[in-house]
This record gives sequence, structure tokens and C-alpha cells, in this order.
Amino acid sequence: MPNASTCVINTVGNRFNTTVSGSGDCVQESSSASVPLNSEVYLTADLLPHRCSGGTNAGRSCTTSTNCPGGTCANDPAIQPCPICNPTTMRCNGGPNEGAPCTPGDSAISGHPEYPTSHDCPPPHVGAEIGGLPIPFSLTTGTAAKTSFSTGSGNGKSNIFCAFCKNPLGGFQNPPIPATGCTSDAQCTTAPFTSCEQNLNGAFGHADADSITEVGQPAGDLTTGAMKSSTLASVFCIPPAYDSTTDTNGGLPGPGAVSIPGLAQLLP
Repeated sequence: MPNASTCVINTVGNRFNTTVSGSGDCVQESSSASVPLNSEVYLTADLLPHRCSGGTNAGRSCTTSTNCPGGTCANDPAIQPCPICNPTTMRCNGGPNEGAPCTPGDSAISGHPEYPTSHDCPPPHVGAEIGGLPIPFSLTTGTAAKTSFSTGSGNGKSNIFCAFCKNPLGGFQNPPIPATGCTSDAQCTTAPFTSCEQNLNGAFGHADADSITEVGQPAGDLTTGAMKSSTLASVFCIPPAYDSTTDTNGGLPGPGAVSIPGLAQLLP
């Protein structure tokens, strides 16, 4: 749905008064980390419905060919909710920094038109920013898992991983009570937010999902000084954005899962 497309900017910081902490074993290289992740959500729709083809402004947004010296303004059928850092021109395409120099991020996925992105190319803030989602991002080289539960009787109360108090006929309670979510209807005592719910049953589009598991990988003995492969894993809850369009189309609140491959090295 182009009009419901969002751009999410993930940053690590202390906006929510938490600090990065963790531990590690240099012999086994088993490690864990608690990271204050903020996911800033922008309801942007498609920032580049028309783009310059050729000319000096290749890739930039346009309304007519007069915006594209030496080229033409053409329809772009792909949906780009975040500005693009054009890897050919190294300039921002779309957003308030359009035309500014940028360095493409390393999260590019081959064949996907919404990449590469860059923090040099932010999305529009005015009229688009929904707010920040505090994500309890706990990473481990071991196994991260969540098991579903039931929050009460009736439809929509089973295979729940991340629930918050909700008005059965409306949105979620804001600010949430309890602050970290609920596990049963009995915890939702403030009318009309009397139902403990997740937006969609199950996980990742599967209503019957009853468990989520991500398996990390320790790097092994780092005392040799060599650089070794490792994978950090996490299963977590994403809270509601308290925007009906974002929550409905994004399935929020709901579970999230990630595995992050990387390299580990013990330095003197």
C-alpha cells in the first residue's frame, strides 16, 4: 500500500535513558549485549513516484521534465518510503536533503529499489514523523526465543507474543499501562482499555505461530588475536506507534526477530 508506506530510522542512543551494556567470554567468545535501540517512524508514502531519467539530475524526484536538465521526468513504479542515496551519483534522491552528497549504507539488498539508504538522506520530518519506538534490543551469541501465550478468552487472544492494553473498539492505551505491555486482560483496568491484545495473532503473518527462535553463533577462542565470524541474535517486542495507519498496516504491537552476522577480534 503506497499511501501507508513508512520509513524507519534505527539509531542507538540514550533517548530513553538507557545505556549500552554487555558481557563476553574471550575464550569461548560467547557474548551478550543490551542496546537502547530507537526506531523513529515516518509515514512518508512513496517519496519518488516520478524520477529524472538521464541528465544532470538523474534519479532525483521530479514533477515535469523541466526538473531534469538534459533528461526526462519518468514514472517510477517502485515504492521508496525512504530517500535513496544514489550509488551512481552519490547524491540524495528524495527527502529534504535531495541533491546533497551522501555515502550509501551497507544494508543494500540486491534487487530491492528502496536501497541503498543513508543517514545522510533523512526523510521529511514535518507532517510525516509518527514518533520513536523504544525497542528492548537484547543480543546474544546463544539462542534467543519467545513462546506465545493467551491473554484471555475469545478470538484474538491466543498465540500472543507482545500485547498491550487496548480499547476493543479503538486504539491502544497511550502511554501504556503496564509500561512494558500486558500478559492478560486482568492487567488492563482503565476503561475503555480493557483488552490485552497484539495487533495480529501469531508472528510474521502466521496466525498459528506459537514460538520464535533465533540462533546466534559464538566466534570461538579470540585469544589468538585473529578475526573470527560471529552472529548475534535477538527476539524482541515492538510497541505500538499509536498511529492507526501505521499500527494496522505494520501489525504493531508485535514481535520482531533479528540475526546480525559480523566479525569479532580481541585487540590489545
